[in-house]
Amino acid sequence: MSKRAQLVEMRKRLLAQIRAQQKLGTAVMFQDVDTELKQRIDSLIKDLEDRITRAIGSDDHLCRWPPFSAPSRGSARLPIQC
Repeated sequence: MSKRAQLVEMRKRLLAQIRAQQKLGTAVMFQDVDTELKQRIDSLIKDLEDRITRAIGSDDHLCRWPPFSAPSRGSARLPIQC
């Protein structure tokens, strides 16, 4: 599993946990921590996506692929703007 996929999965789990806390009425107790964690995970995902985009943009061979295509099945499909 790629690092990006792990971070996205972590964010999904956090959001599920937040919804469960809301149903239980305990969301207020964890609101600050949950918000901080979500912002941190979102920031890590964005930084990683930016690094991927820069790496792809610096490789002429990769830039020739149409947007949203990938070299192999299972690879992350990101928009490529060269």
